[in-house]
Amino acid sequence: MTEIKVELIESTCACSSDGGQCCSENEVRVTTVKIKGMTCEHCEGRVTTELSKLEGVTEVKTSSVAGEAVISSSLELDSELVSEAVIAAGYRVIS
Repeated sequence: MTEIKVELIESTCACSSDGGQCCSENEVRVTTVKIKGMTCEHCEGRVTTELSKLEGVTEVKTSSVAGEAVISSSLELDSELVSEAVIAAGYRVIS
């Protein structure tokens, strides 16, 4: 099992300049997660599949080169659930 580090870098509302409450239920929140250990497109696909299962997620873009996943969602994401999704992809979170 590959070791990875998941760190919540940013979670902001795309419609709010101060990152506060969304002004509408239809607005998108963007969460960036740093992931160490993704080495290829297969790794990206596994992480994308698991993160896409989280409630409210509308899009996931992963990059093994940048070592991150950018998650668009209609809800604020719980960092524990994000970590659990990465674990479900077959990786281990390092604290």
